[in-house]
Amino acid sequence: MKFMQFLSDLVVMVGALPPESLVVMVTFAALAVVFQALRVVIRALDRRND
Repeated sequence: MKFMQFLSDLVVMVGALPPESLVVMVTFAALAVVFQALRVVIRALDRRND
């Protein structure tokens, strides 16, 4: 899945940043939102496939 590969690359890039960077906090907040949206989409797709 290309999207999961993108997410893991993003996590690696974030991990390379200095921990005191505010960008890390913002990125993880954005990732949390993305994962929530992903769960909703996957649930909707599962429902449609049934």
